[in-house]
Amino acid sequence: MSWTIGINQTGLRFATVSTLAQSDKILPATNACGTPSSFNLDCSKLPGGLQVGTLNNLAGQTLALTYNQNYVPGFSSQTLGFLACTAPASLKVAPYSLGPSSTMAQVLAAANYLIAHAVKGGSTTQQTASDMAGLLGDCVNTKGM
Repeated sequence: MSWTIGINQTGLRFATVSTLAQSDKILPATNACGTPSSFNLDCSKLPGGLQVGTLNNLAGQTLALTYNQNYVPGFSSQTLGFLACTAPASLKVAPYSLGPSSTMAQVLAAANYLIAHAVKGGSTTQQTASDMAGLLGDCVNTKGM
């Protein structure tokens, strides 16, 4: 999966996203599907039981947060409390430790951490990824505009 954000020649903002396909190979290691050389998403789940669809949703919401942070003045320093967003229980504990005083920059770092650990080591659970995608989609990216 890859994404690009920027401003085109006419000054319009854009974002392009390439989503994960079932045939994408994203983790060179032994995996839950028993394939030693690569993790093939034909299995439909990543390590830790994470669903591919949830990872795609999380990546899309993280892209939107990145976009907002780059193009909405002052957005990166806004806090969850300022936006009246509440972090789910799974995101209030280490290593995420999100709370009312967490800035959007910190939320973005936590979202990127979740994505990185989903495909490397498999420590991101379905619940945590779903909670982060929900926090971003239902509150942060909606109220931060």
